Amino acid sequence: MNMLQYFFEYGCDGRLFEGLEINREKDCCEKDMGKFPMIFKMKYADDADLEKGCTEALAQIERRGYVARLRQDGRRTILKYGITCYKKRCRVAGGLD
Repeated sequence: MNMLQYFFEYGCDGRLFEGLEINREKDCCEKDMGKFPMIFKMKYADDADLEKGCTEALAQIERRGYVARLRQDGRRTILKYGITCYKKRCRVAGGLD
């Protein structure tokens, strides 16, 4: 499991971050760690149209019902992001749902 996923995963165990710089930021950790589900969909674009790729990634999140399932579990604050890369360029779209 990657650290970003673990940081935002609901109910995460903060001990993984002991001794790291992020853990010194107590306000950030106590306020955000393990509180907000976050959905990422990453795509590699076939061309340089990164905006289109992000739109497709966000649409895929909706089609697969990820947000709906989290809402059924009682989650109200959900962050979702579509990330598209092409060669050495990337674009991120999304935010609070």
